[in-house]
Amino acid sequence: MRVVSQSEPVIEAYVNEQQVAAISPGQTVRFFPRLADRPVLEGRVLAVDRAPQKELQRPLLASIYGGEVVVKQGQRGALVAQDAIYRVMVKPLGNVQKADAVIAGRVRIETSFRFLAENFAYRIISIFIRESGI
Repeated sequence: MRVVSQSEPVIEAYVNEQQVAAISPGQTVRFFPRLADRPVLEGRVLAVDRAPQKELQRPLLASIYGGEVVVKQGQRGALVAQDAIYRVMVKPLGNVQKADAVIAGRVRIETSFRFLAENFAYRIISIFIRESGI
């Protein structure tokens, strides 16, 4: 038996603590699916969780199953995120091909130049601290 949702398609993305501050509803998003036969999708941010997720609900994204979200196996098989992760809900725009399964991929969310500068500064400071032994 297979249950297929008849609801509107939605893209569920996860971002880290440094990225969540730069994301707000209405921003433009591009979704790049891992599957080569699927097209790149355009979308808009619907909602951004302001509280971090403690458990990852999508095993496909978990590091122990080949995904990019670093998790450890918790009690009763729960996938516990090692770092704070925040869920971003995206509505695809235009005519979207129906999917019969969850499709993994990457998202690119258009942010302001200020975020790019802050992210660059954060990385430089992190490297300095790590290499200096402070």
